[in-house]
Amino acid sequence: MTEIIIYPEIIQPFQFTTSRGTDPGLSVLELSDVTNYEVVTADAPLKLLVDGQLANNEYLLPVGYDGEFFLPLGSGKPTTNGKIEIDLERLPAAVSKGERSLEGSIRIFFQKVISQGLGREFNYPILAVAEVGEDKKVTYNRDENYVKLQVKNKSV
Repeated sequence: MTEIIIYPEIIQPFQFTTSRGTDPGLSVLELSDVTNYEVVTADAPLKLLVDGQLANNEYLLPVGYDGEFFLPLGSGKPTTNGKIEIDLERLPAAVSKGERSLEGSIRIFFQKVISQGLGREFNYPILAVAEVGEDKKVTYNRDENYVKLQVKNKSV
C-alpha cells in the first residue's frame, strides 16, 4: 500500500476506521472491475456518504494515482447529520503494479487537510475596487468605506 505524506502536521490520512495497536486504520478505497472510469465527471460526480466528522479548519481531499502522477479527485465536506459527503469529480485509469492496466484497480487515498497548519489567514472572497494607474499597474483598494462610496457613486 502506498501512503502519501506531505507535511504531516498539515495533511494526515483520513481514517474510516479506528486503529488497533499499530494498525493505522483504513484510509484507502480500492475500486476494482471499473469498466469506464471516464463517466465520473464534475457534472456527474460519484458521491460517497461516510460516517465521520471534520473540524472547522479541516477539509477532506481524495487523491488518486494514474501510474505517473497523484491527482486530486474531488473534495469532502461535513453534512448536518454527522457524516461526510465526498464528491469524486474524476477517477484515474486503473493501475496494476504501479502502471496503468486494464486489469488493475483504482485506489483512492483520503487525506485530511488542516488549514490552520499553514499559518495563513483565509481572506477570501475579497471585496475591493480595482484601479489602473498611469503606469498601467492594477492596484486594489480594500478599504470598506472606499468600496461603499465607489459602489454608491456608480449608476447601474
